[in-house]
Amino acid sequence: LVTGVQTCALPILAADGSSWAGEAEGGSVFSCSPTGTGLSRVATGFWNPFGLAFDPAGRLFTVDNDPDARPPCRLIDVVATGDYGYRFRYGRSGRHPLQCWDGELSGTLPMAAGTGEAPCNVVPFDGGLWVTSWGHNRLEVFTPVPHGASCRATSRIVVQGDHEFRP
Repeated sequence: LVTGVQTCALPILAADGSSWAGEAEGGSVFSCSPTGTGLSRVATGFWNPFGLAFDPAGRLFTVDNDPDARPPCRLIDVVATGDYGYRFRYGRSGRHPLQCWDGELSGTLPMAAGTGEAPCNVVPFDGGLWVTSWGHNRLEVFTPVPHGASCRATSRIVVQGDHEFRP
């Protein structure tokens, strides 16, 4: 899996010539084979997807940062064909009425949970999803709970450091 923010109409090209050309919609998650063939878009509507990881149940998660004026950052259960609401064309504030952050517009999906500022990675470990929050100087662990066809997650802070702690 690869992630990319497509902010222009230039296509993403795979080794076999398959491609994707978007309309500057923002971050998307793409997949291709290990040899770089068969490119396809998995989901869209991200601000800046980071740290993709599969949990033991086979669900794909990412953390999405940074919504500028619209916290929180997001832990997202990435589902095929999902749209998570962010549109680059409407600006960086995250507050335009035609974009959303938590599934509040029809046709968009909500986050599994809000995260601390500047999440950079997701690591499945010991039954939870460990997330780094660089901006809040902490490590968080999220416990996914089934919710319809997706999941929600509860969190707890595992380690909280001072201003010099940047996980």
